[in-house]
Parts: sequence; C-alpha cells; structure tokens
Amino acid sequence: MRRIKCPNCGTYNENVDYCTNCNTLINFKKRREIEFKKSEKKRAHNEQQDQENSLKWIEKYKNHRFLLVRVFAYIIYSIWAAVMAIGTFIAWLFTIIAA
Repeated sequence: MRRIKCPNCGTYNENVDYCTNCNTLINFKKRREIEFKKSEKKRAHNEQQDQENSLKWIEKYKNHRFLLVRVFAYIIYSIWAAVMAIGTFIAWLFTIIAA
C-alpha cells in the first residue's frame, strides 16, 4: 500500500495517481515523464529555431535594396563557404590519414 500526500491540498491518498480531493497528479513517476516530454518538446523547438535562424540574416541582406550591402553580403557568404570547404577538406584528410 502506498500513501501519498497531495502537494496541492494536503489530502492523503492510497494507491492512486491523482488526488481524490482536487484531482492533482501525485504520482511522481508520471509527473517526471510529463516534465521530460515538455522539456524535450521545448528543446526540439529551440533547436529548430536555431537552425532556421542560422543563415537567415545572410538571405535578408542578399536581397537588400542597396547594392553595396548586397555585394558585402555575397562576399561574406563566399568567405564563409570557402572556410567551411577548407575545414571539411582538412577533416576528410585527417580521417584518411588516421585510417
């Protein structure tokens, strides 16, 4: 037999997951599972937002109305792409050498 005190109203309940008085969830395992699912959903949402915003600024400036801003955006984007290509090549090279 399991007796749990409700954190909301203070009523003692036996062998139930929800309080018989105020219907609050008192099973700590289910509460933990619900909180874990909420945190996972929030983390996935934040991760998706980060991926969407990662290069959004460059797309905004590529279509800017001033030519100088567009040229600068394309230069920055080209430099970024070159650095990523060089980094990828170095990582590939180290992988081939290590194998």
